[in-house]
Amino acid sequence: MQHIISFSQVSFSYDKDNSIFKQLSFSIAPGEKVGLVGANGVGKSTLLKLLVGLEFASEGTILVKDTPVTKKTLPQIRKHLGYVFQDANNQLFSSTVFRDVAFGPENYGLPKDVVDKRVTKALSLVHMEAFADKPVYKLSGGEKKLASIASVLSMEPDFLIMDEPSIALDPKNRRNLITILNSLSMTKLIASHDLDFILDTCDRCILLSGNGIAADGNTSDILSQKDLLEAHNLELPLSYQYRAK
Repeated sequence: MQHIISFSQVSFSYDKDNSIFKQLSFSIAPGEKVGLVGANGVGKSTLLKLLVGLEFASEGTILVKDTPVTKKTLPQIRKHLGYVFQDANNQLFSSTVFRDVAFGPENYGLPKDVVDKRVTKALSLVHMEAFADKPVYKLSGGEKKLASIASVLSMEPDFLIMDEPSIALDPKNRRNLITILNSLSMTKLIASHDLDFILDTCDRCILLSGNGIAADGNTSDILSQKDLLEAHNLELPLSYQYRAK
């Protein structure tokens, strides 16, 4: 099977006394929806940063569509990857939702008619068409999250990467986000502490622990194993806890 993302024997540390990954290897095929879970400090956000070139591996190779992630290849790499920040306020900076969603395509020099079509399509995908002219500072937290996703979708990436997408969302906005993500057919890698969110959005789950991968497989299989999760400082998703009562 062809892979869109591949980590091969990747090692990384912020300093000599703080090793995050040692010879980490895994691949993601086109169309897969992968959840990345693990306790605080295991490297979920770091792994995403390595993938988009915000950090670089000390050893090993990371490939995106057969292209190695290096400083020289970042412009090419980032055309394929859509990275949604944990905090939408770090991603939105323009005066209106339309201007934020249009920024990426405009920055690539696309014609105005193409930019307009991309913005319309991206806002439609996240059900934000009515918010195009709304000032960003007037958006709720949930609306900002959707606008930040639209700003990534307007670039038409092959791969959507999300860091803690459900954080700070109320139940209604969280459920709305799940519905929207499940409507997107693109490949996804979602890092989250919200294990129920991962259950609802991802078919595959990678459990990080101890500088590497502790488990990799079907999401419901992994997240239903109480002993496995507790051994790596996690608890059963709430939905499984309720079933056990």
